[in-house]
Order: sequence, then C-alpha cells, then structure tokens
Amino acid sequence: MPGLNPIESEMRTLEAIEMHLGRCSDARQSGDWVTTLKEACAAIASGANRSPQLLACRAECHLKLLKLEDAEGILELMEKDTPTPGCCSDGRFFGMLSKAYPSYVRAQIDLACGRFADAAATAQKAAGIDPKNAELTSFVSKVKAVTIARNRGNDLVKSNRLTEACAAYDEGLALDPLNAVLHCNRAACTYMLKKWDQCVEDCNNALRSLPNYSKALWRRAFSYLKLEKWAQAIEDFQVLKKQWPNNKEYVEGLSLAQASLKKAHKEELEEILNLEQFRAVTSSKGIFMVYFFGASTDSQGEIVSTVMDLLKCRYPAVIFLKVDVNKRSEISNAENVKTVPTVKIYKNGSSVKRVVNPTLEQLDALVRKHSNY
Repeated sequence: MPGLNPIESEMRTLEAIEMHLGRCSDARQSGDWVTTLKEACAAIASGANRSPQLLACRAECHLKLLKLEDAEGILELMEKDTPTPGCCSDGRFFGMLSKAYPSYVRAQIDLACGRFADAAATAQKAAGIDPKNAELTSFVSKVKAVTIARNRGNDLVKSNRLTEACAAYDEGLALDPLNAVLHCNRAACTYMLKKWDQCVEDCNNALRSLPNYSKALWRRAFSYLKLEKWAQAIEDFQVLKKQWPNNKEYVEGLSLAQASLKKAHKEELEEILNLEQFRAVTSSKGIFMVYFFGASTDSQGEIVSTVMDLLKCRYPAVIFLKVDVNKRSEISNAENVKTVPTVKIYKNGSSVKRVVNPTLEQLDALVRKHSNY
C-alpha cells in the first residue's frame, strides 16, 4: 500500500482478509451462498489469492448455487496449483482443520456428480484429518446412506421393480437433493413406467445442476415426444445433435419432432413475393421477424427454419415472414442482406435488429426485448 512501510502494509492486508473471512464464515453458516461467494472472492482479492481453502470455498458456493460444472472447474484448477504457505494454510477454517476443508468440498462435488466411491474415499480422508469435527463425520454418514440408496435403486431396476427403485432413489434424494445422478436414475424409472410428466420433472432437476447432462437431456427429449410437446423436444434434440452429430437416435428423434411440429401447425411462414409487398408489411405497426434464406438450404438454414417455426408457435402476436433471396434479389439488395440465413426484426416500421446465423436463444431474447412478452 502506498505510503505504508512493508510491515504496516502487510498488517492492513491481513486485517482486510480477516474481515472478509469473518463475513464469509457467518454467511456460510446461515446458508447465504451468494454472500459467502462474494466475501470469499473479496478475501482472495485482498491478498489471499493462493489459499486453497478460499478457492475450495468458491467451489462449494458454486455447488450450492447449482453451478456444478463451474464448481468442478475451480477445484480442478486449485488441485493443479501448488499453494505456498499463507494466512489460511494452518489452523481452522469454518470450524474444521484447514487441511480437511478442500477434501470435504471435493467429496461434496464427487457426490453431486455421482462419483459415489470417490466421494466416500475423499470424505473419509477429510474426516481422518479432523475426526472430531461433527460436520465431517455427519457428511461421511450421509455419503454412505446415499450410496446405499443408489445401489439399492440400481439393483431394483435390474429386477424391473421400478416403483420400488423410485422409492429407493427418493431416499437418497431426501439426503442429497442436488444429486443430478439420482434424479436422472429416477427419470429412467419414470420413463419406463410411462410417467412422462414426472420424467420431465426429474430430468429438469438433474439439469439444474448439470445443464449439459446428456442422459437427462435425451430422456427429457423422448418424454417430450411422448407428450407431443414437439417444440420442447426439438430444442433438446438440437442440443444433443450438436454434442453427438453422428448419433442416429438423436437425428431421427429431431426429424420426428420437426415433422410432427409442422403437421400440428400446417400453416407455413408467409413468403414475401415482391419489394412493394415487403415495404408495405414491414412499415406497418407491430413486430415483424423476417427470415432471409437461400433456395438450397444448408444444415444451418434448416436449423434457423425450425427455430422460426418454434417462435411462431410461442409468440402468436409476432408476424413471421420469409424471403427467398434467390427469387427476390430486389428485396435482399434493398435490405443489404448478403449472407443467409439472416433474420431481421422490424418494429413499427423500423428495422431494429439484424442477426446472421442466429440461434434460438438469440431470437427468443430479441422477441422478448422488442415485444410485450
């Protein structure tokens, strides 16, 4: 710090770290994970940037805030680093011996990710460092109980006793409500029991912690097919196809959902036939979304076409139109459209946004932004 000698500067740094650690501990004890994360980051910024305990605290906060992938990423970075001794390396941290805490957080993340054996081993390691800590011993018991419930559920599934398997997974989830694997395992049961709505709910719970969990995505996608919720099925199958482009099951599922959606909504996007019609329509009051496409539609064009069909179903008050740039070059030239697929949004006679190769998320956000939805 400017104007301070090294000893005074170090004392100020330690005081700042201690203040944020106190606030961090209070927030964690009350279950306020947003504040816990904020204060942990503040302590790191104040000078405790090599503290494995504070990095582990950040990971634990992300876990509790249902950002499991972020939590695991932070912990992996911490474990690759070799920390130097610092203010948080000795003594106690959140009431337990400081060296036990990173292992405790790792065990929590392993459990949430369904790595039950790893969770048990790491939890035992943490408890071995501080065997008198009640939080650690309680967590060891929890891991054992959740693992037993999961194993019993899996055995019941193998015996085709699906209702009993659901009950076993429920026992595990009562102890560990954030466990994505248990939610997904129960989804497998509810799917086989033809309880499609319940399967969707189970998959939603799994995906809250692990948004890219492919097993949960495909179970939800096929449940949406059974429920004839074509638009939602398309969204999930598109994500799956992007992750696994050569998976025949996903490609066929997407094709079926797309065909079913078009059959359910037979009316296609109105095609603009000339520049005069285009100007008359887009100068009118209201929200208009215009899809500029080419005659030979590539895969990206097919995706955008499907997205437009989805949005048309979602937002009936918005007018969706299309222009074939090969047939209507006077329109594409007037609108300076040089690349397809392009989507332009017009509001009350004015062009407000142009997007090239748009995604569903982009266009959905734009519709919400410029309309009353």
